[in-house]
Amino acid sequence: MTNDGVEKYSYARVLLPEQEEQLKKQDQGDTNKAGPRTPAVTIHWSKDSKKFALQRNDDRKVADYWVIHSLTNPRPILETRSYALPGEANMPIGEIDIFDTASKQGVVVEPKSFVDEVLNIADAAQTERDREELREEQEENRQNPAPLSRLSPKWVADTSDKLYFTSRSRDFRQAEVDVADAATGKVEKLIEERSNVWMTQKPLRLVENGKEMLWWSERDGWGHFYLYDGQGRLQHQITAGEYVTDQIVSVDEKTRMLYFTANGHEAGEDPYYTHLYRVGLDGSGLKLLTPGNFTHALSWPDSGKYFVDTYSRVDTAPKSALLDGQGTPLGELETTDVSQLMTRRV
Repeated sequence: MTNDGVEKYSYARVLLPEQEEQLKKQDQGDTNKAGPRTPAVTIHWSKDSKKFALQRNDDRKVADYWVIHSLTNPRPILETRSYALPGEANMPIGEIDIFDTASKQGVVVEPKSFVDEVLNIADAAQTERDREELREEQEENRQNPAPLSRLSPKWVADTSDKLYFTSRSRDFRQAEVDVADAATGKVEKLIEERSNVWMTQKPLRLVENGKEMLWWSERDGWGHFYLYDGQGRLQHQITAGEYVTDQIVSVDEKTRMLYFTANGHEAGEDPYYTHLYRVGLDGSGLKLLTPGNFTHALSWPDSGKYFVDTYSRVDTAPKSALLDGQGTPLGELETTDVSQLMTRRV
């Protein structure tokens, strides 16, 4: 499908020395005289599998940087890679390619919104199946310091005609949300974000496959969610106040409810404690779903109708409970046995 890969402008993944060692161990029985094949860059699939996209960098003008891994056995390893230092003119040139699986033809997306921009394909939230596969990978590679994931992310759009991505400036003070025509590579700018300080970004989330968009921003001094229409026009701010929202857990498009985690909203608690909330996409009806002076870790099925809440503090044993979408407790699931930790040892 491609034949234009060259050194420092390749479709191969840049590996750390420990990842290269992992490949060698996996391929010890391989009779290929060229050695183990370096994995390709991450592939981002459309949900219908008709197209896929990838990101690669043109590092041909970027100078080399060296690191000596002095603790490797039996001898130190010299790692050489392209790496731009602050103030240098030659930076990696980001590129997004989109390929059609049937025709095997590709197009290049070249937005060029900023000088030395950094591009990131907008991926969909992980499904329960994705999370299970990831857990299995982590279990398999528990002894491996740098596993190579087999899990391929999927486009945030439900269809293969549009690819959403973000573009960020080199100084982290400008960002955009763009959408590319997957057939031509033509780009439309949807959301502009500007700041006089370093900006944090959160994943883009679509409502009804792009009729509306959920975007996270610190533009009012706190991290909150904003609702845009499909053309990038701001509708309104969804959450507001002196607290920080974090992760979108689920979006119920029928009831137009947003489920999310946040920190610092509850008075009298450690502001780093995480809680689950829900709010209407119109900004009304904010409700705390996981009360209690604990930090709460959530897991949920794809439907988002139920949640498993595992809550704890540094001085309490972790407990898990099943909740419905209203935050109503449906039952206690498990309590961690910490009896051995509490046993006095002489």
